[in-house]
Amino acid sequence: MPYIAFVAKLDIPARTELTFDYHTELASKLWDERVKKKKNVKLPIPKGSIKCLCGSPDCRGFLS
Repeated sequence: MPYIAFVAKLDIPARTELTFDYHTELASKLWDERVKKKKNVKLPIPKGSIKCLCGSPDCRGFLS
């Protein structure tokens, strides 16, 4: 039976929703540009992606 493990830098309270990002190549390029410019700009939602509603300030805004 396969297992998966998550490792965190901080303690995670019980019942906290865990989210993760596959960080696709396109998203990676867009995110890198956003970080380089250090601007809080919205990334364009690529065709076929879904708008993310998580509300995290670190979210790039879409699911690929």
